[in-house]
Amino acid sequence: MKRFTIVFLLVIFSNTHFFSQAIHNYSDIFFLDDHNGWILSTNGYLWKTTNAGTDWIRIYDSRIDTSGKITFVDEQNGWLSLRNTLLRSSNGGLNWVQEYEFPLAFYGYDIEFANDSIGFADDSGRLYKSVDQGQNWELVTDTLGQIYDISFYKDSIGYICFTNPSPWGITGIRYIYKTTDQGETWNRSYFEGGGLNESVYYDKIKLFLTMNV
Repeated sequence: MKRFTIVFLLVIFSNTHFFSQAIHNYSDIFFLDDHNGWILSTNGYLWKTTNAGTDWIRIYDSRIDTSGKITFVDEQNGWLSLRNTLLRSSNGGLNWVQEYEFPLAFYGYDIEFANDSIGFADDSGRLYKSVDQGQNWELVTDTLGQIYDISFYKDSIGYICFTNPSPWGITGIRYIYKTTDQGETWNRSYFEGGGLNESVYYDKIKLFLTMNV
């Protein structure tokens, strides 16, 4: 699964179901594989590509909270976190139903499913876990500081990127923690003094990181 944080410009001209003008802004973009991807645009629409981004079709017209984060585990099953609400789709994003309502203060900064049952969600340093397709969630920890990204390479191996704030209120040391047992345990695999934002996966053996420089 691949999540990109690259600012880009999409210009695709076709019928009314495709992009008809330059699209500058989006709140989240997620690629399941080399071909299938979804964009949640800042105007609240959901777009999908099945040909590696050559064409994008608007598949969901109901306005979605643009603060949302999106993830899919296959071409049909996906989740969308919106503030304190979790939505689920079982048909590739064409329709969405409410799956769970988090506490009122939950903002849903990131969400990732290791497989079609086990998922993780982040809210201001609080890490939640579900083992039943998002129907119920339990707090795993609330001591991680600011979480930038949760990413799973496959259902057992995942990473969390987060910052542990310093006592002076400035950016502290940044860490990557790794799990090999679906999130039951986490071990530190990398840390450095600053600049780490997010992890992005391109193949089976390389882990790429974006940095603030």
